[in-house]
Amino acid sequence: MYTVNIQNDFFFPISVTEVGNKVSTVKPEGGNQTYKNWGLARLSIPGMGEALFFDLGKTKLDQYTNPNLSWTNYTWGVLIRYQGVDAYYRYNQVGSMRATFDKYGTLHMEFDEGGMETALPEIIVK
Repeated sequence: MYTVNIQNDFFFPISVTEVGNKVSTVKPEGGNQTYKNWGLARLSIPGMGEALFFDLGKTKLDQYTNPNLSWTNYTWGVLIRYQGVDAYYRYNQVGSMRATFDKYGTLHMEFDEGGMETALPEIIVK
């Protein structure tokens, strides 16, 4: 589990749905909310789509695991998916991140330990 601080500088409210259908709202134009002990959650951003915060547990994304980047080998992982661009974050013990939606709806992620932008495919055809 990890902690997420969401800053909403967008002009619409952001709806947050956590596992178990616990729903809350981050107010627009400066709203701020902190969520502790997060796992799986979905953010609905009007006009922009949805962002998914996916708790990976101990599962690692092999293509983004590098012995030269120590944080990629940390125990716990989170995958954030938004508009076809993904972010990958790993942490030990207690993780913390900040998600800021700017006035254009762009998501800016900041991680306390280590994270990177990734590009996982949306569909794989075999």
